[in-house]
Amino acid sequence: MDSARTRFQTAERHSLQTSSNSSVNAMVKVDTLKDELEDASQKVDQCRDALATEMFSLISKEPQLAHLFVHFHQLQANYHRNALAALEAS
Repeated sequence: MDSARTRFQTAERHSLQTSSNSSVNAMVKVDTLKDELEDASQKVDQCRDALATEMFSLISKEPQLAHLFVHFHQLQANYHRNALAALEAS
């Protein structure tokens, strides 16, 4: 998006400095780059919205994930207790 903004601003500056007969071409280029900048801006906004949605979805699953972590660590502790008992028995 930054490159689109830079190209647009550069074309806009050049269109102000050009003569009247090449001004039409410069204005067409400025309009095209303005559309490109708007499209890039919309894509950034859509991606930002999608990211926010995914983050809220992840946060809503936090209790389930915490339960899974606790269960995993309980199983892991049980495994190590059993391994220790097996080592002590032999």
